[in-house]
Amino acid sequence: MRQARFEKNAQPLYIIPQLTDIMRIIYWFTYIVLCVLGMQSVPAFAQTYLTDIAEKCCECVDQVPDSIQAEAFTFEVGICMFDAATPYKKQLWRDHRINMSNMAEAGEALGELIGVKMATVCPDLLMEMVNRVRTNDEAPEETDEKTLTGVITKVEQEGFVTFSIKDESGKTSKLYWMELVTSGIDLVNMFPQMTGRTVDVTYVTREFFDPRIGEYRVFLVIKSLEWSTR
Repeated sequence: MRQARFEKNAQPLYIIPQLTDIMRIIYWFTYIVLCVLGMQSVPAFAQTYLTDIAEKCCECVDQVPDSIQAEAFTFEVGICMFDAATPYKKQLWRDHRINMSNMAEAGEALGELIGVKMATVCPDLLMEMVNRVRTNDEAPEETDEKTLTGVITKVEQEGFVTFSIKDESGKTSKLYWMELVTSGIDLVNMFPQMTGRTVDVTYVTREFFDPRIGEYRVFLVIKSLEWSTR
């Protein structure tokens, strides 16, 4: 998906490696696997490392608990895909020009490559994954949106892009750019230089599994972000 600028109601181009790229991969994953499962035959790849990536991804996904919600499941699948592919970044670049250090450009290609190979390795599990991702896509829109106006004190790029925002009371909150954001700002190009600017933000609270601490925790996920007129 190519997108030079970030227009209002457009989809953001994720440009930060690691966890942010996982969401870009997942964005394309549902479309790709649906196409693959509709084919009469699946093309075979000669490289054995692709089979290894697919097998590791299948094994990883199979360990994800059935009890977690669809959105958390999508997050876990993305981690499995990214972790399985990372040890083969040199081969992926050599054979497919997939740059694991620049997933903004390579996320779609990686999602397609792994999705196609998984269709030959674990087709039943792949269908289950698609059904659960569909469930997430068809979920009702969030109704617990909250608003925040404040000054951006810090912009970080540790996995997801995060904005630390201080409100009028002096409280600082950390908000995450984890999904599509409605904005009239060219966020893709502007976010590194947004420190010190006052913004109006709409966000929702969500729980995701954090592998660093081994448990679920609450994230403030940005839904919309605009320059403040106050």
